[in-house]
Amino acid sequence: MSEEKKNRQLSPAARHRERVLAAKNSQSAGEDTQAASQYELKLMDLAQDQRDLKNIKGLDLKAAKKLELLPKYLPWVEGVIASDAGTQDDVLVTMLVWAIDVSQFDLALIIAEYCIKHKLSMTDNYQRDLPNIVAEDIAEAQIKLFTAGQEMSSSIINRAIEITKDCDLFDPVRAKLHKALGYALRTSENILIKKLALDNLKRALELFDKSGVKKDIENLEREIKNSSSA
Repeated sequence: MSEEKKNRQLSPAARHRERVLAAKNSQSAGEDTQAASQYELKLMDLAQDQRDLKNIKGLDLKAAKKLELLPKYLPWVEGVIASDAGTQDDVLVTMLVWAIDVSQFDLALIIAEYCIKHKLSMTDNYQRDLPNIVAEDIAEAQIKLFTAGQEMSSSIINRAIEITKDCDLFDPVRAKLHKALGYALRTSENILIKKLALDNLKRALELFDKSGVKKDIENLEREIKNSSSA
């Protein structure tokens, strides 16, 4: 087994040690020498993985590589979140983006909730702020599922809306969340849920008139009217 493969398959004891050191580093704001050293090692490890990812051209291959690498950082992520200390952690915020990129939305939202609660920032190589990344990337990922004819998750979108409700999102970004929720709900046979879908599509249009939902609104209004008549 390669050394790289071994590093991704940490023993239970090693995972526990990482969680403890991550929590200590967060709680001590980097003043615990052993924990801070481990954080620096994680940053170096992450920098190398990011360099390797840059050399991968295909998006699907890049996502597959992130999915393979993600477990290596999970003990650190778990330790930081368990600390609830709120110290800036660049490993954590990077794993937030990776989790969205590989469709690990539940994990992404757990990280996002912590980061938004403590007002953590993205690293310098990201142009958008953290709440806008969470809202836009999750919305776009869900809309992509809809376009591909796959099942969307209204619970994931609702959580993203709830987590970012007090954040300063760009209107087109917030519109994407409501568009995604409208798409997720519109397939229901329940007339009340269809009306909720319509409300969200209208909210998306209200926030951003180029959100691309005008035809969807017309079609859904017709569906609801026909269902009510029947």
